Amino acid sequence: MSRILKLQWMSGWLLVLAAMFVGCNAAKDAGDADPGSVAVAPEPFDETLFSAATVKRDGQGSVISFQLRDQSAPPSLAALGQLRKLRSVVLSGSAITDEDLLALGTVTTLESLDLRGCPISDEGVKGLAGLRKLKSLKLSGKDGKTTVTDAGVASLGKASGLKVIALDFLPISDQGIESLSGCAELKELYLAHTDVSDAVATCLAGFTNLQKLRLSGTGFTSDGVAELSALKQLTELDVSECQGVDNQAISALAESPNLAKLNLYASGVADGPWQMLAGLESLTWLNIDKTELTDASIPSLAKLTSLTFLHIGSTQVTNDGIQGLQTLSHLKTLIVTRTNVDQAGVDALQPALQGTEILWIYQPPK
Repeated sequence: MSRILKLQWMSGWLLVLAAMFVGCNAAKDAGDADPGSVAVAPEPFDETLFSAATVKRDGQGSVISFQLRDQSAPPSLAALGQLRKLRSVVLSGSAITDEDLLALGTVTTLESLDLRGCPISDEGVKGLAGLRKLKSLKLSGKDGKTTVTDAGVASLGKASGLKVIALDFLPISDQGIESLSGCAELKELYLAHTDVSDAVATCLAGFTNLQKLRLSGTGFTSDGVAELSALKQLTELDVSECQGVDNQAISALAESPNLAKLNLYASGVADGPWQMLAGLESLTWLNIDKTELTDASIPSLAKLTSLTFLHIGSTQVTNDGIQGLQTLSHLKTLIVTRTNVDQAGVDALQPALQGTEILWIYQPPK
């Protein structure tokens, strides 16, 4: 009898243990599932309003990137103001309004904004002043639609975290750039065809983290370039179409240890002391197209042995002259279009530069 009771007692405990096991597993299935496997509802955003847009979401379903390019009649952007994690917005070429920018000005997570070719004014840009996380802002007045002036740029001075600012083809003066002096983290500044001059060179030299600077088509001269030698982090400088930048600038540029790309197209340089740049081991790209260069400069250019790209088109160099470039063994591209060089000169040089594409027949841009 005692044996039977013992068996019943053991059977009872087995049933209890089995129930506990099933219960634990059920609880885990119901409440302790791996958070990574739980489906998250996408952030409410009606993408049908923006059928031409490209939208990117993060793993939680939140919109982080929005692109709407070249739209002549885009819908209101008010809905973007409700997005809590939006970081990047590209609206280049779209007919947005200043009112749309006021909506974007409420997106405090915004880091990058491309408004090139948008019909916006100072009032719209002022609406972005509260974006403390903004790192990149690109504007351009090339097509005449953007009308931002110094007044609008001054409001950007409050966005001290800006690292990239593009203001090409806008009526921005020295005063406008000086209003950005608080942007100490600035790494890229694009000012092509603006109204800046040598007077702002000291201010520019104060952006000690600057790596890329475009001043093409401005009133800059060699005096201004000399002050830029203080920018030791500078890797790219574009002073093309600056007639006031002449041979005196070459010695100043030799003081930029990290310079890798230099654009002197249609500037005032000619036969000068190009060998002074030979110490810049980082210099791999040089454009001196459409200048007064002649064969006399070839021996000094031949000392720039780190070059991988050299454009000496629209100059006075000849078949005989370019033979002196045989030492540039790292060249990938040599452009000698619209010069006195023809196929015979190219054929004579090519064996020494077998890995180089030598272009001597002009091809109009597409």
